[in-house]
Amino acid sequence: MFKKMMQLLIIVLPITILFTASSYIGYHAWQKYHTAADLKAQLNNAKLLQSFEHSLLNEIVCVATMSEHKDIMAKVCSKTKKTTDEFMQQIMYQTNDKSLYRLEKVLYNIRHSIKDSGVTAVEKLVNGDLDKQMKKFLQFYTSKLKTYSNDIGEKESIRLYGEISDISYATESEKALVAYYLSLKKPIPAKNLIYWGNVVSASEIPEMNKNHIFSLYAKLEKIWQDQKLQSTLRSIEDIRMDIMSHTSSGNYKSDVAQWVDLVNKKQKVLNSVEVLLLNDIFNGVDKRIQKEFWVSLLSLVSFLLSILAFFILIRYYRNTNAQKGLLDDLASKVRDISENNQTAVEKESIEDPKLAYDYVLSNYRELHDKEKKASEENKIKNNFIANTFYEIRTPLNGILGYIKLLKETSLNIEQSDFVSIIENNSENLNKLVSKVTTQHTIIDKKLEIQNSTFNLIKKMESIVETFAIKADRKDIVLGAFIDPVLPEKVIGDAMRLSQVLTNLINNALESASAYGTVDLFVEKMHTDSNSTTIKFLVKDSGIGFDPEELVSIFAAFNEPNSRKIISGIDIQNLGISDRIIKRMGGKLEIESKKGEGTIFFFTLTLEKSNKTVQENIYPDFKDLRVGLALPSREVDRQIDKNLEFYVTYLGGVFKIYYHDELFGSEEEIELPDVMLVYHNYARLEGELEAFLNLGCKIALITTGTLRSRIDSDKYYFSNIVYSPITMSKIVRILAKSKLEQTRIAQEADQNSKEFENIHALVVEDNVISQKLIKNDLEKFGLKVTVASNGQEAFEMRRENDFDIIFMDIDMPVMDGIETTRKILYYEGINQFKHVPIIALAVNVVDDEQEKYKKIGMDDTITKPFDLGKVERVIQKYCIDLAKEREASEENDLIAKVLSENFLKEE
Repeated sequence: MFKKMMQLLIIVLPITILFTASSYIGYHAWQKYHTAADLKAQLNNAKLLQSFEHSLLNEIVCVATMSEHKDIMAKVCSKTKKTTDEFMQQIMYQTNDKSLYRLEKVLYNIRHSIKDSGVTAVEKLVNGDLDKQMKKFLQFYTSKLKTYSNDIGEKESIRLYGEISDISYATESEKALVAYYLSLKKPIPAKNLIYWGNVVSASEIPEMNKNHIFSLYAKLEKIWQDQKLQSTLRSIEDIRMDIMSHTSSGNYKSDVAQWVDLVNKKQKVLNSVEVLLLNDIFNGVDKRIQKEFWVSLLSLVSFLLSILAFFILIRYYRNTNAQKGLLDDLASKVRDISENNQTAVEKESIEDPKLAYDYVLSNYRELHDKEKKASEENKIKNNFIANTFYEIRTPLNGILGYIKLLKETSLNIEQSDFVSIIENNSENLNKLVSKVTTQHTIIDKKLEIQNSTFNLIKKMESIVETFAIKADRKDIVLGAFIDPVLPEKVIGDAMRLSQVLTNLINNALESASAYGTVDLFVEKMHTDSNSTTIKFLVKDSGIGFDPEELVSIFAAFNEPNSRKIISGIDIQNLGISDRIIKRMGGKLEIESKKGEGTIFFFTLTLEKSNKTVQENIYPDFKDLRVGLALPSREVDRQIDKNLEFYVTYLGGVFKIYYHDELFGSEEEIELPDVMLVYHNYARLEGELEAFLNLGCKIALITTGTLRSRIDSDKYYFSNIVYSPITMSKIVRILAKSKLEQTRIAQEADQNSKEFENIHALVVEDNVISQKLIKNDLEKFGLKVTVASNGQEAFEMRRENDFDIIFMDIDMPVMDGIETTRKILYYEGINQFKHVPIIALAVNVVDDEQEKYKKIGMDDTITKPFDLGKVERVIQKYCIDLAKEREASEENDLIAKVLSENFLKEE
């Protein structure tokens, strides 16, 4: 106990000394600091008062000297009066001493008493009235300065400053008195002579004592011994002698202007001495203020440290006592446990802190090892379950989407029931998968990342495809730009990345309104030999957020188990995504503007896979012409820009065709090899037929809902792909077009000679279709003649021989059906050989084909042309004719050679 008391005393004693010393020193330093600051303020007040006093005496000098010229006195003395007023204003503005407010009234009384009378002014000066009213203010401050000087030093400088102030006042008083009598040339009364003698004595330059003010002695001595000052003082003395010699008569030889000038020179020297002394005093006071301030500050810090030390000491002893109580409690419980387990535990060993801590530590280690082992086993099971459910989630979403498409097709009652049962069970399974994956993510707060090699481009395309049905059902345009320059395979956590993008795209689809847009961007930012930096961005055209809502979204990220929904955004999933991205080395960021939509983006650096050896994984479609049909030039969508970039990157030639160019103009336009048509821009009746009539390959970009509304047997497209458009889909479209284009070109080369003697008539009212059909037939080597309507075709048939006729059905003047009937009638009447007539129609069904055959048409080809079908028709109906004509021409030539007329013709 005694040992603890001694330890406490050793700690408390220095703290107590520090507390007492800092309090005492700090208090006195603070007092001196305020005293020095007050002295500085009083010096400023004294300086202002002195300047005011000198100005007032100059005003009296002016009145005294101009007393005989009252008509111009006001004008001459206005400048000195203005100076006095300015000093008065400074005093009233700068000082906080209310006693100086009476000075304004004193000034008024003095001016009122002397008015324009020099005699009155001199009498006031001689009688001491001016001293009584003015000098008391300055003497009040001088006495205060002397008091302060005793407390903080600077005593000799302040004493000398007061002495110089008195000399300066006496000099100004003498100037006023003498100026008055010199200007009027009057005798000086005895009373005034006595006053004059007093002020002369008071205005004498003092002798300097080197020991009293050593620091300024040299400077002051130099000023007093200056030749100009000595000369001025001698001149002043000469004028005094002149006045003394003529005081009874007033016949002074000296000039008043000379007198005033000399005294002003002396006064100027006195002012410079005052400034020198004031600067010295101010410097000393400032040093003292700074010194006492720092002493006060250091004392305050020491004082606070001592208090802090007291509190720390008190807390330390409280914690020590509490720890001892806990240790005693631990000892008691350990003894109880030991008795229950029949294990011998020494009381002394448990009450010894070191042994007690060792005992607890050994038990904690054993418990920790068991917990760690259980945690690792649990983590393996959880990761297996989570990975399995994440892998199930993507195909399950696809199943749900296509079940919805299947429900929109023609099903009988039994099939509809089966599909409904499958849909309900699939939705229940999807809810279970979502719940398990979400709960696993919440429980697994560490969100460990498991990196492996995966196909980045396929993974991104697979993610966006998952939402195709949801976007379709909400009438939202879903776009995806996956940078083709990205490496095919990278190393990362594909499951976590898929989870993040799935959450972000799902939130975007929930936020976007009908007919809005949601776009996914995956772009390469930087790459080197080992890694690639990729920016992932999801943008929607929803309502957007203002800055306050963004703050609440960010704040909700860190709320545990938050189920808050803000404008369609699931904050829990967003918070999970943010944590995953941070674990992967990125940061989820948001940009949004009210009414314009929201952008979520983050950047990740993924390691390249060692298996990635191919730089460009896509085929080259050089010079393949690809068109995109848009309704108007006002359409400006990101998905169209994506299409253009994909086609151009693959080497194709991309061009946009507007509907008014395709259908509203008779001018010839060069059509592409394949035209991309958005189904949602061709929903109305007859619009798809118009595209199929163009005469080029049509690739239809559709959705599940729109695709279910058209009859696949009625319409023929070279390609049908579903939104969203990805690079893989574009590659398939272009590959099929190029393959067919190559095959047709090869077959056309083979058949061009075989078909070169065939003459075809094309009956088509559309100028563009005429040229396209003619161009396709000429590729096979046919000779082609074109008629613009049925009447013109009938006339051509009567005047020419044709091997085959391609007849459009819908035409002005005379349609295809009527024209066919007339041609058949003409052939029948004249017993001409029948020319095969091939119907050209859009969306031909079996019933219509039978109808055309009954009319007399031989076959049907749908528009746009399938060149393979065209080739087969030509072979079927014309190959024998070509051979017959070739044989006939050969026989005619032989006969002509054998005829005797042939040589004559030559």
